[in-house]
Amino acid sequence: MKTKDEEILHIAAQMFADKGYEKMDVQKLADALGIGKGTVYRHFFSKQELFLATADRVIQLLGQSIEEQSVNITDPIEKMKKAFKAFFAFFEKHPALAEMLIQDRAVFKERQDHTYFQYREQMAKKWQNYFEELIQKKILRNISAEKMVHVFTTFLYGALYVRFFTEHQYASFQQAEDALDMIFNGILNTKEL
Repeated sequence: MKTKDEEILHIAAQMFADKGYEKMDVQKLADALGIGKGTVYRHFFSKQELFLATADRVIQLLGQSIEEQSVNITDPIEKMKKAFKAFFAFFEKHPALAEMLIQDRAVFKERQDHTYFQYREQMAKKWQNYFEELIQKKILRNISAEKMVHVFTTFLYGALYVRFFTEHQYASFQQAEDALDMIFNGILNTKEL
């Protein structure tokens, strides 16, 4: 069962995505929830706090989804592939939530660390440790694990934006497959070199 905060954040995400930050009306949010506007403000003290909490919730849900999809995978390459695919599948299933992350960057330009980048920093250490293990086992090339994490996360973030601006013309499973092929196999025909 959802808490009142989760219920508010769930509906707020849809409304922020549909209307944008500026046009989203907290009174209409309260009406949709069947509560008073004051109740919304008792949980979130301002519209900005509500928006940022909503964006943070998007990232939490994304992280949970990736973890659920990859946690029981033992093969290291399959684990990475599953996590990568889970990222794309999450936004395929919840396109409005991608809009939230895009608005976070667009509306609050003065913020130093936007929601996605806060998440990226939290997850970077976990994945960096994982990549270092795979380097030690000689499964991955002996290059900086930090660099690998940076490339992976930058690609994912960029792919999210491209996907949004092309109106989802690229199926998420195909986008993930193509990206993984390029990342793991590159574009050079090494047999001809």
